[in-house]
Parts: sequence; C-alpha cells; structure tokens
Amino acid sequence: MPAFAGMTAIQLTTYFLLIAYMNDTAKQTEEKTLYSPIAFGEARALGRSLLARALRAARGFDGSDEAYEGLYKIDAWITQTRGATTLPRDDMERSLTGYIRGTTKHRGLTISDLLQLAADVFDRKLAANKVAFDVEETGFCFVPSNGKTGIITGSGAGVEPPVFEDRFNSIIKILNQHGISTNDTKIKNGTLPKDMVRQRPYRLIQIPRLNREIAVCDQVGFASFVGQGIKGPLHWATYNNKQLEAQADVTRVEHRTGWTDRLIAALFEDNVLGAKARTRAEKNSERGYPLTEDLILIKALEHALEHKGKLPHQHSDEVGGMPGQNWNTWEQALRTCGRGLKRENCTGLTQLFQIYGLKIGKIENNQLIKESCARIQMGLPHGLTDDKDDLSVLTEDRIIHKALEYAAKDREGKLPTHKSGEIDGLPGQNWCNWNSCLRTRSRGLIRENCRGIAHLFQIYGLKIWDADNKPLIDESVARIKAGQPHGLTDDKEHWSALTEDFIIETALKYAAKNNGKLPRPTSGAIDGLPEQTWNKWNASIELNLRSLGRENCKGLSHLFQIYGLMIGKTDNKPLISEAVARIQTGQPHGLTDDKEHLTVLTEDKITGTALAYAAKHEWQLPFGKSGEIDGMPGQNWSAWDQAIRNRSRGLTREGCKGLLHIFQIYGLKDDARQGLTDVIKQSWERLQATGHHGLVPREDEAARPEVGTGAKPAGTAECG
Repeated sequence: MPAFAGMTAIQLTTYFLLIAYMNDTAKQTEEKTLYSPIAFGEARALGRSLLARALRAARGFDGSDEAYEGLYKIDAWITQTRGATTLPRDDMERSLTGYIRGTTKHRGLTISDLLQLAADVFDRKLAANKVAFDVEETGFCFVPSNGKTGIITGSGAGVEPPVFEDRFNSIIKILNQHGISTNDTKIKNGTLPKDMVRQRPYRLIQIPRLNREIAVCDQVGFASFVGQGIKGPLHWATYNNKQLEAQADVTRVEHRTGWTDRLIAALFEDNVLGAKARTRAEKNSERGYPLTEDLILIKALEHALEHKGKLPHQHSDEVGGMPGQNWNTWEQALRTCGRGLKRENCTGLTQLFQIYGLKIGKIENNQLIKESCARIQMGLPHGLTDDKDDLSVLTEDRIIHKALEYAAKDREGKLPTHKSGEIDGLPGQNWCNWNSCLRTRSRGLIRENCRGIAHLFQIYGLKIWDADNKPLIDESVARIKAGQPHGLTDDKEHWSALTEDFIIETALKYAAKNNGKLPRPTSGAIDGLPEQTWNKWNASIELNLRSLGRENCKGLSHLFQIYGLMIGKTDNKPLISEAVARIQTGQPHGLTDDKEHLTVLTEDKITGTALAYAAKHEWQLPFGKSGEIDGMPGQNWSAWDQAIRNRSRGLTREGCKGLLHIFQIYGLKDDARQGLTDVIKQSWERLQATGHHGLVPREDEAARPEVGTGAKPAGTAECG
C-alpha cells in the first residue's frame, strides 16, 4: 500500500513537498543544510520544535540576536521545506505550520504573524523600559548649546511647556525592522547642565555594524543627527548643533513628515546589510572614513579619561570604540599625511599632542586635559588650538621671562633653581625638566655647552658667579610688569663672562681709586659689579672658568705680571699710571701679554743691565745689595740674584750661584772676583754701538767675535 494512503489533502501536499526536498538534498551530500530529514516523522518533529522556539522568541521578543535567531530558523525551515509548490506563500505557511502543530482544525501561522507578534511585544517592552541595552552613563552633555545657556527667569506666563516624543524607541524599532539587533548597538547616555534650557539630554546610539552613530533627543524642537564613523562620546560632547550640521560626515534629521526615510537613507547609504558575515573589525580595518586632528584629539582625551590622565601612544592597542582601528595606524597616518590628514612634517601622536598643548615635552599636561573635559561637560568646545607658540617648544627668552616672573613673586626676589618645583602657569612643567633641556639641547634649545638654568642666567647677566644680580633682576622685572620686553641679551661683554682684557681694565679702575695699588685676591667686592669679588676672579683665572682659557696662569698677580703691571711681587706704578691715564680718556689701556716684558729674565738681559749699571758707577758691576734697578720699578738686584740661584722667571742655568757667578761665566769678573774693567768698558761700548755686548759664556768662548767687528754671537738675543 502506498505510504500516502488515507492522508488528507493537506497531509498529501506536505508529504510530497518533503519528498521533493529530500530528493534535492540527496544530490548535494557535501552541502551542509539546516537539517537532513530521513523520514517524514523526523521532519515533522523538527518543524514542531523550530516553530515552538519561534513562538517563544516572538512572545518574549527583546530585539536581541538570540530572539532573532529563533525567528530566522523557522523561516529558513519553511523556505527549504516548501519545495516547488505553487501555493501562495501565506497559504503554504499556514498549512505547513498548522499540520506540524498537530491539528488540521487549528489555523496555522505565517512568518508575518510571528514578526507582528514579536513587534507588538517589543513595543510593549520598550515602553516599559524592559529592553536590555549595552548602556554607559558618560557624564557628558551631548550636542551642547550654542553658548546661550541659562534658564530664562520670569513669571512663565505665555510660555508653552515642552513636548516630548518617544524618538529613541522609534529609532530602535526602525533599526530592528532593518535587521539591526540590540546586540548591534551601544547606548551612551548624556547629561544636562543645571542651567540648560533643554530638558531632555541627547542619547548616543552607536552602531558599529553600520559604522554609524545617532544622536537623538526626545524633546520636540531638537533634531537628531546621524554621523559616519564611530566618533565616540567626546566628539558629540564637543560640537553644538550648528557645528555638527556644518560637518560633511554628519546628517541633520528633523522630526517632521518623512523623517524616517531621511534617517534610513543616512544610516544605510554606502552600507551593505550582509551584516554578520562582514565583521565589525573587518569593516573598520578598511579605513573607509577619513581622520581629522580633531577626531584624534577627542579619542585621545577619551583614552586619557579611561587611563588616569595618560594619553595614548603608538603602542596603545585599539582605539576605544573603533574596532579594527589602532593607535599605530593613526600614528602612521599622521607621519605620512594619510587618510585626509594634511599637517606636514608631523612625527606622530606625541608631536600632535605637543602642538595642541596636551603634552609638554614628554609629559602629559594633565591640567589642560582636565580643563578640556570640563569645558565639554559644560557644553563648551574643548578649547584646544594648534597655536605655534605651544608650551612644548622652549626658547631662552621664554625661560628668562618665566624666571623673572618667579623672582617677582619670591619674597627675597631670588631666581629659581633646578629644585624650585613646578613652573607657575605651566601645569606639568618644572624647573628640573627645563634645566635638563638646556643641558641636552632638546625642545628647540640650541646653545652648546650650556650647563643648565644657572649657567643661562649667568649668560644673560642675571647671575654673577653663583649670586643673583639683584639690581639687574629688579630692572628686568619692572620692564615685564610694564608690559615691555625684559631687555636682557646674551652679549659676551656682560658681567658673567670674563676676559683678560675686562679683568685688566677693572684692575686699573681699582688702582685709580687706590693710589695706584693693584687689587689682590683679598681686596673684597669689585666696585660696580654686585656679588663679584677679586677672590672669585682669582679662582676663575686659576681654574680657567667663565670663558678664561690661559693655561697655567696662577691667579691675579700672575696675570698682572704677564701684562707688565707687576714686576715680581711689586706693582709697576709707572706703567699702571700710563694705562690708567689712557682709560680715563676713553682709550684702550694699551697693555699686551708680549713675552718680552719686564717680568721675564734672560742671562743676556741681566748682563746688559749690569753693563749699564757699571757705566754709571765707575765701571763697578752690581751685586745683591745694589738696590733697585734703574728704569725698572719694583725690580732690584737682590731679586735678580735670587732668580738666578732659583732658576726662576725663565732662567734655566743649573748650578749658577748668583750675579757674581754669572759675571764670571761671561768674563766680566775673574776667578778672584775682581772686575775686568777693560772688558767691561769694551762690552759697554759694543752694546752702545751695535745693540749687543758680544759676551758669551766661557764654554762658548770659541764663538766670541773679534773686537770691533760688530758681529753677534750665535744664539744671542738683543737686550731689552
């Protein structure tokens, strides 16, 4: 007997449909299908199970993916089971669902009936706030006012009360009707400032699956906005309605006739509802929307709020709220001017944050970050600009100006040190950091060999050695308080940098006021140079400090000897008087460090000077007790005798016992210590006639010239 004997018409129709379906699936054994029926009873049991699940999903529908799945499976089962029947879709669905429910008398259900039931349930749940969303309370005021905040006070007469509509629920239902489940949305709730006229906040609906955001307010009179890309809460908290309307990637939707069509067009334009097969990460990884500096800043601020004030960097993983986007790709876009970014020579995120003041050097400007977020919460723009005079770039002028401001507020008027803490008015900046920047020539500073802020203050004259130059500080502070430049320069002729010429001139000025006596290290403060002392200058000469470079100079006295102002330990008063007279008439002092000055001795100079002495003293040569040397103030024969014995002041002969020994060596005295008058006279005459006495040491006797030839022995120098 045939298997269909005794079946009703509906049962026969269903039976033949199932046979057609099984024949079709048998030809596609490798294709995975919803189910593989092996008998009519099994197919009926599966259909009954799927229908029961669909009814449960419709009766408890909440817009989630799970609820949709229950409806999708029964729809797919019916589509595959109906085969090639010519019955209308609704009639076939009623017949099939009625049969698998176990009775021919019960009217079957269509997919439309199930969807309508689900829609009715969803409406009731939305109205009762029983639909579960992924909700975040942001604390931000989305779509802030245009700057006209405040409640209008008065009696209230004639003022119409605000009207509200369930716009948020309406948009959620529209999304559900187009296959966007509640799992596909993220809700960001906004807030209202206390003095705002608007009485309902905007709510932000993020739809990563569509790469769209919707800002919606339930109060009549306030339009909705659809934005391309997932910009995040800070973006919507930054711009007011006029600013949003002016943006190319934002569509304003006014709630009047046809608003749903305009909303749908803004949502689904350039979007394909292949939905689940095309993941969110894949869609965003296509980078289908441009970047702006403003967007980067907003996402960076959002990141900072979530990470205790720390801004993102190149390795900070994904950008919040933008699956598939990461800070590394944004860093590369900034460097290469990609994705619509136009700033040339930007080296990445850090430099962008520096340009907008969010970073100062490598440090987050936490105060500015907090202020920007606070402005947004008050319905104001974040206030960041790319002013070229940003806080990251340092100049010597800026450092000097801030140092003077510090001194103006200090009780004792002192300049800051590297330990003076934070810099007033520049959150996140401190003097220690600026000190390091001067040392390392970073953040735009280019002065070589600058050892820190103290050195910089010396360069500009604000410090003299290690003491503050208070008169100059007071003058400069007065200028900046009057709104003028501080007037300081890094001129090398200031009080901090020393030169030998400056020391000599200052010493001559001292001598002019102290009866021709030169200063000593113990002479105290230097007149006209506050906080400077001769002891400090003496140390600078010895240690080659403050731009002084003469090696092996032993201090002030040695320097004065080099310039002829001292002969030995005695002031050369005639030369001092001449030099003082020159500087008092506005001329240079005229002194040089010529090596042939009076403090350097040679045997030739001693011998020539001794012959000059003998010519004036009946041809008697001098000895240690012969007193001062004529024409050489401060010099005496005793000092020269000691210099010969000690091999000092340029003399190098070993074993020489003094003046007498020198005269014996040069043949002016015999071994009995008696002067050889004829030799003395001839040598003096030769010195007068030729400029050289012609005497040589005994060991060089062979080099003595013939008397009267006028020739000089080899290796001799002219007498000074």
